[in-house]
Amino acid sequence: MSTEVKLLTSTPDAAAGNPVDGTSVVTSQGTVDRPAGIIADPDDANGRAKVKNAAPAAADYGVIARVLLYDASGNAVTLVAGRVPVDGSGVIQPVSAASLPLPAGASTEATLALIKAKTDNLDVLLSTRTKPADVQGIRALTAADIVTAAQGAAAAVGSAWPVKVTDGTNIAAVKAASTAAVATDPSAVVALSPNTALPVGANRIGSVRPVDSADADLTSVKATQTSRAVGVQSLLDAGRAILNAAAAIAGITTVTTEALMSLSVSRDGAATAGATTIAVTANKRLRVTGLLFSLSSNATAAIHRAQFCLRMNPSGAVTAASVIILGPISLSTNNAVAQSSAWVFVPVPDGIEFSGTMQIGLTHVANATTGLVWGGIVGFEY
Repeated sequence: MSTEVKLLTSTPDAAAGNPVDGTSVVTSQGTVDRPAGIIADPDDANGRAKVKNAAPAAADYGVIARVLLYDASGNAVTLVAGRVPVDGSGVIQPVSAASLPLPAGASTEATLALIKAKTDNLDVLLSTRTKPADVQGIRALTAADIVTAAQGAAAAVGSAWPVKVTDGTNIAAVKAASTAAVATDPSAVVALSPNTALPVGANRIGSVRPVDSADADLTSVKATQTSRAVGVQSLLDAGRAILNAAAAIAGITTVTTEALMSLSVSRDGAATAGATTIAVTANKRLRVTGLLFSLSSNATAAIHRAQFCLRMNPSGAVTAASVIILGPISLSTNNAVAQSSAWVFVPVPDGIEFSGTMQIGLTHVANATTGLVWGGIVGFEY
Protein backbone atom coordinates (compact mmCIF):
# COMPACT_ATOMS: atom_id res chain seq x y z
CA MET A 1 0.00 0.00 0.00
CA SER A 2 1.32 3.45 -0.90
CA THR A 3 0.40 6.96 0.26
CA GLU A 4 1.34 10.13 -1.53
CA VAL A 5 3.73 12.30 0.70
CA LYS A 6 5.92 15.41 0.40
CA LEU A 7 9.70 15.05 0.52
CA LEU A 8 12.31 17.73 1.40
CA THR A 9 15.70 18.04 -0.27
CA SER A 10 18.86 19.25 1.47
CA THR A 11 19.46 22.20 -0.83
CA PRO A 12 19.30 25.09 -0.99
CA ASP A 13 17.74 25.25 2.44
CA ALA A 14 19.45 22.67 4.55
CA ALA A 15 17.13 23.24 7.45
CA ALA A 16 13.83 23.16 5.68
CA GLY A 17 14.78 21.80 2.23
CA ASN A 18 12.85 22.13 -1.07
CA PRO A 19 9.61 20.27 -1.45
CA VAL A 20 9.77 17.30 -3.83
CA ASP A 21 6.83 15.17 -5.05
CA GLY A 22 7.06 11.67 -3.67
CA THR A 23 5.15 8.63 -2.46
CA SER A 24 5.28 6.84 0.91
CA VAL A 25 5.55 3.09 0.26
CA VAL A 26 5.48 0.21 2.74
CA THR A 27 8.31 -2.20 1.94
CA SER A 28 9.96 -5.17 3.68
CA GLN A 29 12.33 -2.64 5.33
CA GLY A 30 9.48 -0.61 6.64
CA THR A 31 7.81 2.56 5.40
CA VAL A 32 9.98 4.67 3.09
CA ASP A 33 9.45 7.81 1.02
CA ARG A 34 9.96 7.24 -2.71
CA PRO A 35 10.53 10.33 -4.87
CA ALA A 36 8.51 10.61 -8.13
CA GLY A 37 10.53 10.52 -11.34
CA ILE A 38 9.98 12.57 -14.53
CA ILE A 39 10.84 11.51 -18.11
CA ALA A 40 11.56 14.64 -20.13
CA ASP A 41 12.79 15.54 -23.60
CA PRO A 42 16.16 17.37 -23.20
CA ASP A 43 15.50 19.31 -26.42
CA ASP A 44 11.95 20.43 -25.55
CA ALA A 45 11.22 22.32 -22.31
CA ASN A 46 7.59 21.17 -22.44
CA GLY A 47 8.35 17.61 -23.47
CA ARG A 48 7.42 15.65 -20.37
CA ALA A 49 5.89 12.17 -20.59
CA LYS A 50 2.68 11.61 -18.68
CA VAL A 51 1.50 8.58 -16.75
CA LYS A 52 -2.34 8.53 -16.83
CA ASN A 53 -5.15 6.22 -15.83
CA ALA A 54 -7.01 7.24 -19.02
CA ALA A 55 -6.63 7.27 -22.77
CA PRO A 56 -3.89 9.66 -23.97
CA ALA A 57 -4.94 12.94 -25.58
CA ALA A 58 -3.67 14.12 -28.95
CA ALA A 59 -1.35 16.71 -27.32
CA ASP A 60 0.14 14.30 -24.73
CA TYR A 61 3.85 13.49 -25.04
CA GLY A 62 4.84 9.84 -25.14
CA VAL A 63 7.93 7.74 -24.51
CA ILE A 64 9.71 6.11 -27.45
CA ALA A 65 10.56 2.54 -26.54
CA ARG A 66 12.19 -0.37 -28.34
CA VAL A 67 10.49 -3.72 -27.82
CA LEU A 68 12.74 -6.74 -27.67
CA LEU A 69 11.11 -10.17 -28.02
CA TYR A 70 12.58 -13.31 -26.51
CA ASP A 71 11.36 -16.89 -26.66
CA ALA A 72 10.93 -19.21 -23.67
CA SER A 73 14.61 -20.15 -23.85
CA GLY A 74 15.80 -16.55 -23.61
CA ASN A 75 16.71 -16.31 -27.28
CA ALA A 76 15.94 -13.11 -29.17
CA VAL A 77 13.07 -13.51 -31.68
CA THR A 78 14.07 -12.64 -35.27
CA LEU A 79 11.40 -10.95 -37.43
CA VAL A 80 10.55 -12.55 -40.81
CA ALA A 81 9.65 -9.97 -43.48
CA GLY A 82 8.75 -7.57 -40.69
CA ARG A 83 6.42 -10.08 -39.05
CA VAL A 84 6.67 -12.06 -35.81
CA PRO A 85 6.77 -15.81 -36.62
CA VAL A 86 4.46 -18.03 -34.56
CA ASP A 87 6.49 -21.17 -35.17
CA GLY A 88 9.97 -22.08 -36.24
CA SER A 89 9.16 -22.62 -39.96
CA GLY A 90 9.69 -19.03 -40.97
CA VAL A 91 6.60 -19.10 -43.30
CA ILE A 92 3.19 -17.44 -43.03
CA GLN A 93 0.69 -19.62 -41.14
CA PRO A 94 -3.07 -19.70 -41.85
CA VAL A 95 -5.25 -18.25 -39.13
CA SER A 96 -8.91 -19.42 -38.80
CA ALA A 97 -11.40 -16.72 -38.00
CA ALA A 98 -14.37 -19.10 -37.65
CA SER A 99 -14.77 -18.36 -33.98
CA LEU A 100 -14.10 -14.62 -34.29
CA PRO A 101 -16.93 -12.08 -34.68
CA LEU A 102 -17.14 -10.87 -38.30
CA PRO A 103 -16.87 -7.15 -38.90
CA ALA A 104 -20.06 -5.19 -39.49
CA GLY A 105 -21.36 -5.60 -43.04
CA ALA A 106 -19.10 -8.60 -43.82
CA SER A 107 -22.08 -10.88 -44.57
CA THR A 108 -24.38 -8.43 -46.35
CA GLU A 109 -24.94 -7.65 -50.05
CA ALA A 110 -23.21 -4.32 -49.66
CA THR A 111 -19.83 -6.05 -49.39
CA LEU A 112 -20.58 -8.84 -51.93
CA ALA A 113 -21.11 -6.73 -55.04
CA LEU A 114 -19.42 -9.22 -57.39
CA ILE A 115 -21.55 -12.13 -56.16
CA LYS A 116 -24.68 -9.98 -56.38
CA ALA A 117 -23.91 -9.04 -59.99
CA LYS A 118 -23.60 -12.71 -60.92
CA THR A 119 -26.73 -13.88 -59.06
CA ASP A 120 -28.80 -11.09 -60.64
CA ASN A 121 -28.16 -12.76 -64.02
CA LEU A 122 -28.45 -16.33 -62.75
CA ASP A 123 -31.52 -17.23 -64.87
CA VAL A 124 -29.69 -16.28 -68.09
CA LEU A 125 -26.59 -18.21 -67.06
CA LEU A 126 -28.65 -21.34 -66.31
CA SER A 127 -30.63 -21.15 -69.58
CA THR A 128 -27.51 -20.81 -71.74
CA ARG A 129 -25.22 -23.21 -69.93
CA THR A 130 -24.07 -26.40 -71.57
CA LYS A 131 -26.21 -29.24 -70.22
CA PRO A 132 -26.10 -33.01 -70.65
CA ALA A 133 -28.26 -34.68 -73.27
CA ASP A 134 -31.98 -34.67 -72.49
CA VAL A 135 -32.23 -38.38 -73.23
CA GLN A 136 -30.68 -40.37 -70.45
CA GLY A 137 -30.06 -44.05 -70.57
CA ILE A 138 -31.94 -46.33 -68.17
CA ARG A 139 -30.30 -49.46 -67.01
CA ALA A 140 -31.93 -52.80 -67.63
CA LEU A 141 -34.21 -54.09 -64.91
CA THR A 142 -32.99 -56.92 -62.76
CA ALA A 143 -34.89 -59.52 -60.77
CA ALA A 144 -34.45 -57.35 -57.67
CA ASP A 145 -36.41 -54.52 -59.36
CA ILE A 146 -39.53 -56.64 -60.04
CA VAL A 147 -42.19 -56.90 -57.36
CA THR A 148 -44.98 -59.46 -57.79
CA ALA A 149 -48.13 -60.12 -55.83
CA ALA A 150 -50.04 -63.38 -55.92
CA GLN A 151 -53.79 -63.16 -56.43
CA GLY A 152 -54.36 -66.22 -54.38
CA ALA A 153 -56.61 -69.20 -54.88
CA ALA A 154 -59.98 -68.84 -56.59
CA ALA A 155 -62.74 -67.94 -54.17
CA ALA A 156 -66.24 -66.54 -54.13
CA VAL A 157 -67.14 -63.56 -56.28
CA GLY A 158 -66.93 -61.36 -53.21
CA SER A 159 -63.24 -62.29 -52.78
CA ALA A 160 -62.31 -61.98 -56.46
CA TRP A 161 -60.37 -59.12 -57.98
CA PRO A 162 -62.86 -57.09 -60.07
CA VAL A 163 -61.91 -55.85 -63.53
CA LYS A 164 -63.70 -52.78 -64.91
CA VAL A 165 -64.40 -52.10 -68.57
CA THR A 166 -63.65 -48.44 -69.12
CA ASP A 167 -62.44 -45.94 -71.69
CA GLY A 168 -60.72 -43.92 -68.99
CA THR A 169 -63.80 -41.81 -68.32
CA ASN A 170 -66.88 -44.05 -68.50
CA ILE A 171 -67.28 -47.41 -66.75
CA ALA A 172 -69.65 -49.97 -68.26
CA ALA A 173 -72.59 -50.78 -65.97
CA VAL A 174 -73.05 -54.34 -64.65
CA LYS A 175 -76.45 -55.16 -63.14
CA ALA A 176 -78.07 -58.08 -61.42
CA ALA A 177 -80.29 -60.45 -63.42
CA SER A 178 -83.76 -59.13 -64.36
CA THR A 179 -82.68 -55.53 -63.69
CA ALA A 180 -83.68 -53.36 -66.62
CA ALA A 181 -81.20 -50.95 -68.16
CA VAL A 182 -81.93 -47.23 -67.98
CA ALA A 183 -80.91 -44.40 -70.27
CA THR A 184 -78.15 -43.23 -67.92
CA ASP A 185 -76.39 -46.64 -67.74
CA PRO A 186 -72.96 -46.50 -69.44
CA SER A 187 -72.70 -49.45 -71.80
CA ALA A 188 -70.03 -51.20 -73.84
CA VAL A 189 -70.52 -50.66 -77.56
CA VAL A 190 -70.70 -53.94 -79.49
CA ALA A 191 -70.67 -54.26 -83.27
CA LEU A 192 -69.99 -56.94 -85.87
CA SER A 193 -66.51 -56.62 -87.30
CA PRO A 194 -66.47 -55.87 -91.03
CA ASN A 195 -63.27 -57.92 -91.21
CA THR A 196 -65.04 -61.16 -90.28
CA ALA A 197 -67.78 -62.07 -92.75
CA LEU A 198 -70.60 -64.39 -91.73
CA PRO A 199 -70.29 -67.92 -93.18
CA VAL A 200 -72.20 -68.75 -96.37
CA GLY A 201 -75.78 -69.72 -95.61
CA ALA A 202 -75.69 -67.96 -92.25
CA ASN A 203 -75.64 -64.34 -93.40
CA ARG A 204 -78.83 -63.58 -91.54
CA ILE A 205 -79.28 -62.78 -87.89
CA GLY A 206 -82.85 -63.62 -86.89
CA SER A 207 -85.74 -62.82 -89.25
CA VAL A 208 -88.26 -60.08 -89.84
CA ARG A 209 -91.90 -60.74 -90.73
CA PRO A 210 -94.93 -58.44 -90.93
CA VAL A 211 -97.66 -59.15 -88.37
CA ASP A 212 -100.99 -57.52 -87.58
CA SER A 213 -102.10 -56.06 -84.25
CA ALA A 214 -102.87 -59.57 -83.01
CA ASP A 215 -99.36 -60.75 -83.93
CA ALA A 216 -100.78 -62.82 -86.82
CA ASP A 217 -98.44 -63.45 -89.75
CA LEU A 218 -99.41 -61.35 -92.79
CA THR A 219 -97.30 -63.35 -95.23
CA SER A 220 -98.89 -66.13 -97.30
CA VAL A 221 -97.99 -68.75 -99.84
CA LYS A 222 -99.03 -68.53 -103.47
CA ALA A 223 -102.79 -68.82 -104.13
CA THR A 224 -103.58 -68.34 -100.45
CA GLN A 225 -105.66 -65.35 -99.39
CA THR A 226 -104.86 -63.71 -96.06
CA SER A 227 -107.53 -62.32 -93.80
CA ARG A 228 -105.53 -59.10 -93.38
CA ALA A 229 -103.22 -57.15 -95.67
CA VAL A 230 -100.57 -54.49 -95.32
CA GLY A 231 -101.68 -51.16 -96.72
CA VAL A 232 -99.26 -49.60 -99.19
CA GLN A 233 -99.18 -46.25 -100.93
CA SER A 234 -97.03 -45.05 -103.80
CA LEU A 235 -94.81 -42.08 -103.08
CA LEU A 236 -96.59 -40.40 -106.00
CA ASP A 237 -99.77 -40.32 -103.91
CA ALA A 238 -98.11 -39.00 -100.72
CA GLY A 239 -98.97 -35.31 -100.31
CA ARG A 240 -100.06 -34.94 -103.95
CA ALA A 241 -101.14 -31.43 -105.06
CA ILE A 242 -102.89 -30.87 -108.42
CA LEU A 243 -101.14 -28.44 -110.75
CA ASN A 244 -102.89 -26.79 -113.71
CA ALA A 245 -101.58 -24.05 -115.99
CA ALA A 246 -103.80 -22.61 -118.75
CA ALA A 247 -103.95 -19.67 -121.13
CA ALA A 248 -106.73 -17.09 -120.76
CA ILE A 249 -110.13 -18.09 -122.13
CA ALA A 250 -109.97 -15.29 -124.72
CA GLY A 251 -106.85 -16.84 -126.24
CA ILE A 252 -103.44 -15.45 -127.20
CA THR A 253 -102.81 -13.69 -130.55
CA THR A 254 -100.54 -15.69 -132.82
CA VAL A 255 -96.99 -14.51 -133.54
CA THR A 256 -94.54 -15.29 -136.29
CA THR A 257 -91.54 -15.26 -133.93
CA GLU A 258 -91.56 -17.96 -131.25
CA ALA A 259 -92.61 -16.58 -127.86
CA LEU A 260 -93.65 -17.80 -124.40
CA MET A 261 -97.33 -18.23 -123.50
CA SER A 262 -98.64 -16.43 -120.44
CA LEU A 263 -100.36 -19.05 -118.24
CA SER A 264 -102.47 -18.84 -115.07
CA VAL A 265 -101.05 -21.43 -112.62
CA SER A 266 -103.08 -23.03 -109.82
CA ARG A 267 -102.14 -25.64 -107.19
CA ASP A 268 -105.02 -27.56 -105.64
CA GLY A 269 -107.34 -24.82 -106.97
CA ALA A 270 -105.42 -21.89 -105.48
CA ALA A 271 -104.95 -19.58 -108.46
CA THR A 272 -101.89 -17.39 -108.94
CA ALA A 273 -101.05 -14.53 -111.29
CA GLY A 274 -100.16 -15.17 -114.91
CA ALA A 275 -96.62 -16.36 -115.60
CA THR A 276 -94.53 -17.44 -118.57
CA THR A 277 -92.29 -19.71 -116.43
CA ILE A 278 -93.38 -22.21 -113.74
CA ALA A 279 -91.00 -23.08 -110.88
CA VAL A 280 -91.16 -26.36 -108.97
CA THR A 281 -92.21 -25.94 -105.30
CA ALA A 282 -89.26 -26.32 -102.88
CA ASN A 283 -88.65 -29.92 -101.72
CA LYS A 284 -91.27 -31.20 -104.20
CA ARG A 285 -91.29 -32.97 -107.55
CA LEU A 286 -93.54 -31.85 -110.41
CA ARG A 287 -94.93 -34.57 -112.70
CA VAL A 288 -96.52 -33.38 -115.99
CA THR A 289 -99.17 -35.90 -117.19
CA GLY A 290 -100.70 -34.05 -120.18
CA LEU A 291 -100.58 -31.02 -122.50
CA LEU A 292 -103.45 -29.24 -124.33
CA PHE A 293 -103.11 -26.96 -127.40
CA SER A 294 -105.71 -25.19 -129.59
CA LEU A 295 -105.60 -22.96 -132.74
CA SER A 296 -108.26 -20.71 -134.32
CA SER A 297 -108.25 -18.62 -137.53
CA ASN A 298 -110.40 -16.10 -135.68
CA ALA A 299 -112.15 -13.65 -138.09
CA THR A 300 -109.69 -14.17 -140.91
CA ALA A 301 -110.73 -16.54 -143.68
CA ALA A 302 -107.29 -18.09 -144.16
CA ILE A 303 -105.55 -21.30 -143.24
CA HIS A 304 -103.56 -20.93 -140.00
CA ARG A 305 -100.74 -23.20 -138.91
CA ALA A 306 -98.98 -23.12 -135.49
CA GLN A 307 -96.35 -25.08 -133.53
CA PHE A 308 -96.11 -25.59 -129.73
CA CYS A 309 -93.26 -26.77 -127.43
CA LEU A 310 -92.75 -27.64 -123.73
CA ARG A 311 -89.42 -26.11 -122.73
CA MET A 312 -87.32 -26.35 -119.51
CA ASN A 313 -84.50 -24.40 -117.89
CA PRO A 314 -82.61 -26.48 -115.23
CA SER A 315 -81.55 -23.45 -113.17
CA GLY A 316 -83.67 -20.40 -113.86
CA ALA A 317 -86.56 -18.85 -115.76
CA VAL A 318 -87.61 -20.39 -119.08
CA THR A 319 -87.01 -18.49 -122.34
CA ALA A 320 -88.07 -19.14 -125.94
CA ALA A 321 -84.59 -20.58 -126.48
CA SER A 322 -84.63 -23.03 -123.52
CA VAL A 323 -84.30 -26.80 -124.02
CA ILE A 324 -87.31 -28.50 -125.69
CA ILE A 325 -88.64 -31.29 -123.49
CA LEU A 326 -91.72 -32.20 -125.62
CA GLY A 327 -92.56 -30.95 -129.13
CA PRO A 328 -92.87 -29.34 -131.49
CA ILE A 329 -96.57 -30.17 -131.80
CA SER A 330 -98.17 -28.81 -135.00
CA LEU A 331 -101.81 -27.74 -135.60
CA SER A 332 -103.55 -26.42 -138.75
CA THR A 333 -107.08 -25.05 -139.37
CA ASN A 334 -107.12 -26.80 -142.77
CA ASN A 335 -109.99 -24.63 -144.09
CA ALA A 336 -109.62 -21.04 -145.27
CA VAL A 337 -112.72 -19.86 -143.49
CA ALA A 338 -113.25 -17.59 -140.48
CA GLN A 339 -113.49 -19.20 -137.02
CA SER A 340 -111.93 -22.43 -138.27
CA SER A 341 -110.14 -24.25 -135.42
CA ALA A 342 -108.08 -27.30 -134.41
CA TRP A 343 -107.00 -28.70 -131.02
CA VAL A 344 -105.03 -31.61 -129.54
CA PHE A 345 -104.53 -33.18 -126.10
CA VAL A 346 -101.15 -34.89 -125.57
CA PRO A 347 -101.27 -37.45 -122.71
CA VAL A 348 -98.03 -38.43 -120.95
CA PRO A 349 -98.91 -41.78 -119.25
CA ASP A 350 -95.67 -42.17 -117.24
CA GLY A 351 -95.37 -38.43 -116.78
CA ILE A 352 -92.38 -36.13 -117.14
CA GLU A 353 -90.83 -35.15 -113.79
CA PHE A 354 -89.11 -31.92 -112.84
CA SER A 355 -87.47 -31.04 -109.49
CA GLY A 356 -85.07 -28.77 -107.65
CA THR A 357 -84.33 -25.52 -109.47
CA MET A 358 -85.98 -26.56 -112.76
CA GLN A 359 -88.61 -24.28 -114.40
CA ILE A 360 -90.94 -25.08 -117.34
CA GLY A 361 -93.02 -23.10 -119.85
CA LEU A 362 -94.91 -23.31 -123.21
CA THR A 363 -93.87 -21.54 -126.47
CA HIS A 364 -95.83 -20.95 -129.72
CA VAL A 365 -95.18 -19.67 -133.26
CA ALA A 366 -97.56 -19.38 -136.28
CA ASN A 367 -97.62 -18.44 -139.96
CA ALA A 368 -99.71 -15.33 -139.37
CA THR A 369 -100.56 -12.84 -136.65
CA THR A 370 -104.36 -12.95 -137.16
CA GLY A 371 -105.17 -16.19 -135.32
CA LEU A 372 -105.61 -17.18 -131.69
CA VAL A 373 -103.91 -19.97 -129.70
CA TRP A 374 -104.47 -21.63 -126.30
CA GLY A 375 -102.22 -23.87 -124.25
CA GLY A 376 -102.40 -25.80 -120.95
CA ILE A 377 -100.38 -28.08 -118.65
CA VAL A 378 -101.85 -30.81 -116.42
CA GLY A 379 -99.91 -32.56 -113.65
CA PHE A 380 -99.28 -32.75 -109.91
CA GLU A 381 -96.60 -32.06 -107.28
CA TYR A 382 -95.65 -34.49 -104.53
